[in-house]
Amino acid sequence: SLALNLNLNEGNNAVVIKATNAGGSAEDRVTIRRTVAKPPVVSITSPKQGTKVSKNSITIKGTVKNVTSSKEITFKVNGSPQTNFSFSGQNFSAVVTKLKSGKNTLELSARNKDGQDKASVTVLYQPVQSGPKPVVRFIKPAKPNGKTSETKTRIVARVQNVSSKND
Repeated sequence: SLALNLNLNEGNNAVVIKATNAGGSAEDRVTIRRTVAKPPVVSITSPKQGTKVSKNSITIKGTVKNVTSSKEITFKVNGSPQTNFSFSGQNFSAVVTKLKSGKNTLELSARNKDGQDKASVTVLYQPVQSGPKPVVRFIKPAKPNGKTSETKTRIVARVQNVSSKND
């Protein structure tokens, strides 16, 4: 009986055992194919962690390596699976609409026969608070296109719905 440990290379490895004695020689051959596990590798390239947006939609982009089909990919927004995304080659993209006010978690994951990987980012949706439109009314002069022969005049106006004189 013979036992030995061999270091195998990726791909085909030919192993030959040959024995010789006074009665002659004999040999046997076997090919051992070593495959390297290739689990998915997931990364989100955009948006960056902590991105703040004022619109309720955002485009997410990333890469997913070592998968062959979109069926091996899961995309979630705030824990809810989404099916409206595109995947081509290694490139992933999706437009997320209806972000909720505050923190939103975007999670991209992939699984194949060799394993799984995931990446996530949190974006902050802060809607623009719109208030009433400003109102401006001249009090003095009260009528438009007034005339004067003076080099100085006093203007008085009422301004509403602004927070400071710089607005």
